[in-house]
Parts: sequence; C-alpha cells; structure tokens
Amino acid sequence: MGLIDELFGKKEVDEALRTGSPFKMRLSFLPLRLTSRKNNSAELVIEFQNVTHEALLVSLVVSTKSGLGLDSMGLNKAREVRVGYMKEGEEKMVRVPIYGSTNTAPGNYPVDVSIMAHYRDYGHVLNSVRKSLELRVV
Repeated sequence: MGLIDELFGKKEVDEALRTGSPFKMRLSFLPLRLTSRKNNSAELVIEFQNVTHEALLVSLVVSTKSGLGLDSMGLNKAREVRVGYMKEGEEKMVRVPIYGSTNTAPGNYPVDVSIMAHYRDYGHVLNSVRKSLELRVV
C-alpha cells in the first residue's frame, strides 16, 4: 500500500495543519472608499503569513458581489491568484484592483478573500482561511 500512496500523492500531515489556521491575514483598501456612479478603482491589499512549521503551496481567491468587479468592465466577479510555495514563517503581499462603474450605487459592498493551502497541486485543498470586509461607496 505504501507504493500506491506514494504514487497517488497521499500525504501524512500534522493534525494541527488540518484543523488549525495555517495563515495570518490582514486586509485593507487603498483608497478607503470609492465614488459612486464613476469608473474608478481601489486596491485590495492582502498581507498574509504562513504560520505553520512546513512549506505550503498557496493560492487565494478574491470575490465580489454585483456593483463591483475585478476588471475595468466589471464583468469578472472572482479572481484566483496562485502564489506558489511559501516557507514556514514567510510573509507575502498581493494587491488586487477592485473596480466600480457608472452602475455602482452608494452603499457597502462585501469583498471575500479565501487563502488556501494545497497538498499535491492546486486542485487538492488541505485547509483554507476566509475573511470578508466591506468596501464603502459614497
């Protein structure tokens, strides 16, 4: 059985990695708000750190609701960023532009960020951390 497990990627991982949070994450916007009914953008700054004791294959997904978009046309509502391998204790920062349009009404719009640890390739998720924040449109 050991040969089959080795060939098909079964990996023994620490219980703390499967049940605990593998990342520390901090989110912010630059600028803090958008102007309504205009084509403008803000940058979502995602700072995260691998707090486990082993290297992890990492990706993140940013998603928005209607009214905002992740491209200048406002058509894409989700974006995946493949970060690659992170060593233990390593910190990274990713900036993702969030776009408003002439159809964006004033209000608070939720933006969700999920950071995932993978174990064989990007198709196999070991653990993830999700955080949500709101972008204010005035």
